[in-house]
Amino acid sequence: MWGLETLQRLNDEAAATQVAKMLAQTKVVNALRKKSPKQFRKLVGLAKQGSNSQRSFDA
Repeated sequence: MWGLETLQRLNDEAAATQVAKMLAQTKVVNALRKKSPKQFRKLVGLAKQGSNSQRSFDA
């Protein structure tokens, strides 16, 4: 049987993993922004298109 403490620890680890992933992605994005601004803007444009189409899809 899973103890409450074990479940809480697993939950904390999962949250920490998510934060680590987000930080890593931010690092990559910042590096790309510095290295090749043109490609970065292209990616941002694609991301915006994606989120717009996703929004209209949800509606």
